[in-house]
Amino acid sequence: EGASHLGEAVSRCSALTRLELGRNDLLNEGAGQLAAALPNCAALQYLDLSENGIGVEGAANIAGMLTKCRQLTALCLGKNSISDHGCSFLSMALPRCPALTCLGLQSNAIGPRGCAKLASVLPICAVSALNLAENSVKDEGASQLASALGKRQRPMQSLKLCANAVG
Repeated sequence: EGASHLGEAVSRCSALTRLELGRNDLLNEGAGQLAAALPNCAALQYLDLSENGIGVEGAANIAGMLTKCRQLTALCLGKNSISDHGCSFLSMALPRCPALTCLGLQSNAIGPRGCAKLASVLPICAVSALNLAENSVKDEGASQLASALGKRQRPMQSLKLCANAVG
């Protein structure tokens, strides 16, 4: 209910540049309501939805919103439940987000399949700071990411893979 009201209010804030909603209980429904409202925030540059119980459905809604928020430079989705499938939705949107340079996906149960999707777009997207710490990347996912890094058109400035069973 609160996310719905917040979405309505935020949709009228065209000058809003920063929205921090980490450590709430938005879940998929709230993420969807906000994702529907945020394209009206033309100046939005920073969005933090970490620790909100967002899963695949919420990630899909956020991915749909990303391509409409042309000024967004940083998206924090850490400590949710996005998984490989949700990472696929986000990955499909990344090449159409020219301003998005910072993406936080730490602690989201992302494994080699999600890394493969990210690796397929890393050479062509603007993301230069990627946080995948505390997932399940493993050796396979790390290899896929490493291969993608060698193909990038832009330099990668930060890559966090801490606590991922990479050996």
